[in-house]
Amino acid sequence: MLAPIVRFSIRYKGVVISMACLVLLYGVYRLSRAGLDIFPEFSPKLVIIQTEAPGYSPKQVELLVTRPLNTSVPSPSRDCPLSMFSSRKARISTGIASC
Repeated sequence: MLAPIVRFSIRYKGVVISMACLVLLYGVYRLSRAGLDIFPEFSPKLVIIQTEAPGYSPKQVELLVTRPLNTSVPSPSRDCPLSMFSSRKARISTGIASC
């Protein structure tokens, strides 16, 4: 199997060298166009939305702030759901989307 390839390579040196140069040039071209990140992010992106509703009870914060925000703020992607929750003590609504 290798003998015909070696014979072809010896007989047609110019074709083999030109093909190698073409492959090398294509590799350099693709490398220059590659979107490489030297410092990749190891932690996922995190979006935090905090709202404060002084004077409202926790149930009112849930009904008037958290649920409308959860329905109106779009999720960054299907794989990245937005989770909203209200703190009972501080009357703060927090939404977190981690991708």
